[in-house]
Amino acid sequence: MNHLEKKSFLFEDNYLVWKIIKAKNDNLLVIELRNPAELYTAFVCIDLNKQEIIWDDLAFEDTWSISISGMSNENLFFTEFTDGQIPEAKAVFSISLETKEMGWYLENTIFEAVTDEYVLLKEYIDDDFQNICINEFTGESLENSIDLSSIDLFDSHIEFPLQYEEGSDYFNTVNAFMHNKKGISIIKACDYLEWNSYIIIAYYQNTENKALNNYIIILNKMGKVLFEDQLGNDLNGIASESFFIAEEKLIYIKDKREISTINLTSTL
Repeated sequence: MNHLEKKSFLFEDNYLVWKIIKAKNDNLLVIELRNPAELYTAFVCIDLNKQEIIWDDLAFEDTWSISISGMSNENLFFTEFTDGQIPEAKAVFSISLETKEMGWYLENTIFEAVTDEYVLLKEYIDDDFQNICINEFTGESLENSIDLSSIDLFDSHIEFPLQYEEGSDYFNTVNAFMHNKKGISIIKACDYLEWNSYIIIAYYQNTENKALNNYIIILNKMGKVLFEDQLGNDLNGIASESFFIAEEKLIYIKDKREISTINLTSTL
């Protein structure tokens, strides 16, 4: 029996959840969905607090060559790629979250990060890439006196689990814990995170045909199981960062086409 309530957003068949982006100081998620059969990419915006879809109608003419790279509280930042066997980034552009209109388009650039004051790009100049800081609304270059060492490149507002590979001491500890709690053995790797009063583990087990099933379990610090779900079945390999926490909510992808969220209170 699950003691935590799950809210799910199930997307259309043939669309796979490709990427999830969140702004640092906002409650919005933007999901990139890809349909490999039709070479089509769609984008959906979800309000984590209201637990509802804000919009799902953002589209581009050559949508397959475009991928979301970052977002602020007011703008989305996309990368456009070249066609070919090995696509290369050729431009970065901005879209307003509110109006969905383009703000600027800069060729020969690569997206790096967004801060409260500017967007950091790499621009291809004289056969080399150089850092440039631009205004997120106008795309105009700012003075290069900005301290780039203070930039957060690693989404510190999002908490990701640690992944322990089979054979490591940490993996063996989690495996023993799971055997004690559920009488099972896990294989390959596991994602592990302790957050406030919760222990969250994503793990793998073999199937009869030697594929992998992926599961997630939430426990409290006393070892009581609060929630369980299956993330995927008959998988060929493992994934990293199978879940994360943002705005006190656990967020994970189920069956590659469903976003699930669970509200986690600070204490139990």
